[in-house]
Amino acid sequence: MESEDLMNIAVGILTDVIHFIRLIVFAVLDILGVVIRPVLAGLGLLGFAMCGFYALVAPKSHFPHGEMLAIATGFIVLLVVYEMITHAIKPKARPDA
Repeated sequence: MESEDLMNIAVGILTDVIHFIRLIVFAVLDILGVVIRPVLAGLGLLGFAMCGFYALVAPKSHFPHGEMLAIATGFIVLLVVYEMITHAIKPKARPDA
């Protein structure tokens, strides 16, 4: 009986430590989100706009359209991944609290 009590205490402590670490990581990501979201979105949109601009203004130029579209898409994908991570580790209300 005592070993089960010790196991329950250890699991409770481990759960609390994991929740604390998730809270710290979420707080840092949420604070940095004020900068990360506009920067990633802006770089993605700027890349798409540059591709469109050079395609219309100088269609025979040696501008690397494919690479710029890939980089711009990568910035947008990074923004989506960032949002998914922050949503996944967002602290939730504990039912026993």
